[in-house]
Amino acid sequence: MLEGIKSVRRKGITTDEGRKIMLPGNIYSGDKQRACFTNPTELAFRKGTLDKHYPIEIDGLNFDDAETAYKYYTHEKRDDFEFCKYTCQRVLEYKLNQYPELLKIIKESGGLQWIERCYHYTYARTSRFKRWEGQGRKSAFIDCLYKAYDAVWIEVLEKEKVNI
Repeated sequence: MLEGIKSVRRKGITTDEGRKIMLPGNIYSGDKQRACFTNPTELAFRKGTLDKHYPIEIDGLNFDDAETAYKYYTHEKRDDFEFCKYTCQRVLEYKLNQYPELLKIIKESGGLQWIERCYHYTYARTSRFKRWEGQGRKSAFIDCLYKAYDAVWIEVLEKEKVNI
């Protein structure tokens, strides 16, 4: 059952082949393993959770992180939750495209099934922020990440077909 597993640590599992497999868990800025997948990576960096910045570029505009981009594009429509979710998904698509190492971690950890087993709780105090929280795809944020990964992974597969 555990053949091929070299070590199991709090940070995940390393296989004999050296692949890093991340265990499902809470994707938020306070989690040292999974903060790279959330939008406010600059907040995570300031907290000491991340040791790397994840700036993104969208349509020629540079943003410190996905959260900054998300706020820029939703600042006038924060009450339209469907628009906010769509924007979050699109921002995450840009992020995953610009950081293929994140795509690889998700893929090696189980892909869409891994995302479905993750959750997003930020200990939010307001209903505007609590609406993003939840387990699996019942979390609006996890659902956006799921859709973003699915869209980007399909793009990767299409590119590989062209390069074959």
